Amino acid sequence: MDFQYGNHNVHLLTATYQELVNAFGDGTIDPRDDYKQMAQWNVQTSEGLVDLYDYKVGKCYDPADGLDLENITEWHVQGKKEAIEEMLQMLGDAN
Repeated sequence: MDFQYGNHNVHLLTATYQELVNAFGDGTIDPRDDYKQMAQWNVQTSEGLVDLYDYKVGKCYDPADGLDLENITEWHVQGKKEAIEEMLQMLGDAN
């Protein structure tokens, strides 16, 4: 697992789909976003909400070259720094 803070409140998490499922359950999709995303988690922490999702890397976006859900390892993360730190602790504890 690796985490990098980015710009404009979009950060990157390197983790397997299975690691995220172990920590947060199956990812669910808002139907309006299923063209660009295959999985999304809205993780509630004591510091606020953290959103985790794939973005334009899966088969739903690029059927020919996109990744199967189980092969996605780069995830976008949005949330306050303190909430993200708590989410990362939750992720580490589950794996």
